[in-house]
Amino acid sequence: MIGLLFRKTPLTVAALLAAAVLCGCGALQTTPTATPAKQNSAPSGSVGHFAAGVTLEEQGRIGEAIVEYEKALQCNPESAFVSVRLGAALWRAGRREQAAPYLIAAEKAAASEPEVALKLAKFYSQAGRFDDTMRMCAILAATRRYENEARRIRAEALLNNGEPQKAEVLLEELVGDRGENRDWILLGRAREDLHQPSRAAAAYARAASDPTAALRAVEIYASLGNFANALEIAREHLRFIPPETDITGVSLALPPSPISSVRPWKWDPQEQTRRNVLRSAYVRIAWHALTHRSYDLARSALAESVAQTGEYAKVREFMRAIDEMQRDQRPN
Repeated sequence: MIGLLFRKTPLTVAALLAAAVLCGCGALQTTPTATPAKQNSAPSGSVGHFAAGVTLEEQGRIGEAIVEYEKALQCNPESAFVSVRLGAALWRAGRREQAAPYLIAAEKAAASEPEVALKLAKFYSQAGRFDDTMRMCAILAATRRYENEARRIRAEALLNNGEPQKAEVLLEELVGDRGENRDWILLGRAREDLHQPSRAAAAYARAASDPTAALRAVEIYASLGNFANALEIAREHLRFIPPETDITGVSLALPPSPISSVRPWKWDPQEQTRRNVLRSAYVRIAWHALTHRSYDLARSALAESVAQTGEYAKVREFMRAIDEMQRDQRPN
């Protein structure tokens, strides 16, 4: 129920109404001097306004969303959940002084309501408020609720604050317990920041069912000359991306080509497909193989790309350039 208040994916009306019921769970006045009150059910008016606000915020209509949250709070002024949402929306709209009373009021309920502390920790982390994030995570640790989520939030905040070593310690505890893809990805980030590329690639490889993590692992392994691991990830994971996997956020950007005579390989923005994700992996491997003067391996990777994805014409252009490079025995 907490994620519903912050995630960016479209929400169904039913889900919005379910989330809106939370408006009455965190009973709390909305001024800084408010004190927690007893839990109660959200009035129907609060439900409707809260649901409308969430929908508008998902659409990027932040000003209209704020109006709806304010109406929801008028209907149920004792809700810490609405206070968090309204305070966060005001902050994102640049109205930080107006946001402060709502966030402060919500914090009064955080110690007794871990769900409120978790929402505040997530918001503070997103807003780059490091000290406030740590305070909310400490509250969660004291209540022994949402411990893994709190570790994850703390680790990401530490990373963003330039403290990768501390983040790595937390993340290693987390993945040792019940590592999820997002935990391995954060651990990969921490190890990259610590200039440990091989260990970073190993962490990304543990999350290889995530296309972004798999491509990053391919990129790092190939740059280190570990082509066996890079090819294994391409063959075992990127070749079989499930159809339901969301790949809209996967970056297909390639490193600079080692072959200046060949036009850069560009992707059509409309071609954000599983086939292009796989093709991107093979091209990365081929390009890094060329920088290591591993010409046969580069040809093999490109040939495998053709076998799996097609588009022979573009690959043939690269193959001819590779022949020229090998004859010259020097990068072009």
